[in-house]
Amino acid sequence: FDDDQLVVHANVGHLRDRASKQRSTTWGLGGEARLHDRVHGVAEVFGDHRTRPYIQAGVRWSLLPDRIQIDATTGRQLNGPHDSRWFSLGIRVTPRELF
Repeated sequence: FDDDQLVVHANVGHLRDRASKQRSTTWGLGGEARLHDRVHGVAEVFGDHRTRPYIQAGVRWSLLPDRIQIDATTGRQLNGPHDSRWFSLGIRVTPRELF
């Protein structure tokens, strides 16, 4: 939206756990909003039909625009136990071509 100032993504999937032999329908809804030339705010809610959903939010900084980004997010399970919280740092590599 608005020339990529806001990007929204959604997905639905299916998971088959071989160990437990359980099948789950998975889903996610997220968004990215440009806060500055090299900084985006990110937020996402996701889960499956068996458990309460999870949320996470954070920032993504473009170290090298369109090539390397650094992510920092925090999240938790909605109405979940206190120990369901997390903090994550990541590197995202987005080359124009792989080969």
